[in-house]
Amino acid sequence: MSFELQISRDRQGVLRAYANAPFEVLGGYLEQDIQARVACAEEVLTICSFIVTVGGKWTGTGNAHTVTISATGVRIENEFVEDASGICEMSLDDFRAAVEAWQRAVSAPW
Repeated sequence: MSFELQISRDRQGVLRAYANAPFEVLGGYLEQDIQARVACAEEVLTICSFIVTVGGKWTGTGNAHTVTISATGVRIENEFVEDASGICEMSLDDFRAAVEAWQRAVSAPW
C-alpha cells in the first residue's frame, strides 16, 4: 500500500502532517521529532543518502519516536504507544519523499 501525506497549517500556523493508514505514525514523527527545523530534516535526508550509497543501518530516538533507516526500509516507532498502532514501516523512497515534503513546507513562507 502506498502512503498519502497531507501537510497543512492549523489556525495557529503550526504545521500538521496527516498520513493514511497504516502510516499515521509518520505524521507524528514529522510533527514531534523533526518539527519546524530545516536542519533536522536535512540531517535525516543526509542519513538516508548515506544509507543508499554505503548501506548499513541507522537508528535514532527523538522526542517521541525511534526511527530505524536501512536500504530495505524505514521503521518508525512511537515511544508512547505500546501496541502495533504505534509502528509504521515504509520504503526508504517513500520516507525520503515525506521528509522532503515536510522540509519544503517548513521552509515555505506562510
